[in-house]
Amino acid sequence: MASLNVEYFERKLAGLQNTMDSIQTLSLWIVHHKSSHQQIVQLWMKQLRKSKPPEKLNLMYLCNDVLQNGRRKGATAYNESFKTVLVEAASLTRDSSIRKSVDRIFNIWEERSVYDSDFITQLKGALVSSKVRPKKVNTKVLAEFKPQKLIDSISSFKRLEDDVIFRQQQFSQLRVDVTSSETLKQLKDRQGGKKFSEEFDEATEKLEEFVKSMDKQLAERKKMVELVEQAEIFYSTQHSEAKIVANAYKNFGTRISNFKKRIDQYKKDLPDPDSPIPSPSEDAPSPGSTPPPEEPDTREVEDMDISDDDEEG
Repeated sequence: MASLNVEYFERKLAGLQNTMDSIQTLSLWIVHHKSSHQQIVQLWMKQLRKSKPPEKLNLMYLCNDVLQNGRRKGATAYNESFKTVLVEAASLTRDSSIRKSVDRIFNIWEERSVYDSDFITQLKGALVSSKVRPKKVNTKVLAEFKPQKLIDSISSFKRLEDDVIFRQQQFSQLRVDVTSSETLKQLKDRQGGKKFSEEFDEATEKLEEFVKSMDKQLAERKKMVELVEQAEIFYSTQHSEAKIVANAYKNFGTRISNFKKRIDQYKKDLPDPDSPIPSPSEDAPSPGSTPPPEEPDTREVEDMDISDDDEEG
């Protein structure tokens, strides 16, 4: 195959229009040049980086068409090549004017199993956040995660949250305000000073209790967040595995349906079961009374020609 005409391709990418004809024409050209799939994807990404939002959307439509047509036309190498750049591409298409359209493309890829659910999750994350890290399946988390731990942690956090609110209300209802200069000016005698000292000690105690309650809540919050992250890994993996099984049953059902259609077609080609078998004629011998065939006569046949002697006599 001839080498890739880079200048031609870059010109076509720059002039790509949001029409079916423009996108499909260039898509077919790309699929045809599948031997240059890595170079083509890098040039596509280069154009995406310097394009405005509407042009970026056109390039994403082009990518979608290549990926789906490539599977039907033996150009599956594009799946892996595009996969190396799509997380960055998703992060460059966050503009509010095109984000929903790009998200619909990702949904289509997930529905048609162009990419697995974990990778689609990464793409969707990149579409809304600049802090996207590739998700790695932690086998330890999958083996040790227990849903009840998360439930208990959430319940504990809720109790601590209620306790913090209660102690905050207690502290706010105290009569003493140690930050107010007016409070200090009201101290006129020893008795007033003693009362203030008692109220100050009470306020200090309530404040310490409030701080301790906050510390416990923060510790439980950290624990709960870790469990939530583990739950995300666990349930995402479970969902992916369930989807694989569901797709397998769906494909099996499709094969059964196709097989049934073939059987139904064969049935149409068979003779009509309601048409009677032709009856034999009245003078036809019955199967049981048919005489056995005679044995052929294997004796030598005598020469029946008349000899000259017989003819003279």
